[in-house]
Amino acid sequence: MPVDFSTIFSYFRQIGVFDYVLPFLLVFSLVFAVLEKTQILGKDKTNINVVVSIILGLLLIAQTQIVSIINTFIPKMSLFIIVVLMFLLVTGIFGETTKGWTGLPLVIAVIVTILAVIWALTPTIGLALPSWFQPTDQDVALMVLIAAIIAAIAYIGRKEKPKETFLEKLEKGLRGKE
Repeated sequence: MPVDFSTIFSYFRQIGVFDYVLPFLLVFSLVFAVLEKTQILGKDKTNINVVVSIILGLLLIAQTQIVSIINTFIPKMSLFIIVVLMFLLVTGIFGETTKGWTGLPLVIAVIVTILAVIWALTPTIGLALPSWFQPTDQDVALMVLIAAIIAAIAYIGRKEKPKETFLEKLEKGLRGKE
């Protein structure tokens, strides 16, 4: 007998798994992990940490507005995390490293992250783009073109470190310098 997952998820939605169980488990898990790690309530106080985590989880699901914000925010942030991981995966495939992000790349990453958080919260807190800033397809194409030109200029204009030859690496290894 085949399993119809859409029926199962529809049933879960009807009985409140997505509105009550998942937000409760999320808050319970996060609060419990933080309390266990930080030991705010004392060492070996797992039972107290469990009680506090349960209370905070139950108080959260009693507030339907907060639950709806969580149910909107978490999936969007999950999508953003997947996009970042795919970016890192593609970067790794082409041999670039992501170690030591400093300067402009770090600033851009922070700005993109902040914008992603604002975007994820937008429908629930009432933020919307002003009516005068509704980009058309031509505007988006122009922004992509400008970004591609800037990226090409940055790539071409970067200074590369001289690469060590195998003999130089071997010599450093023999001398004990890293």
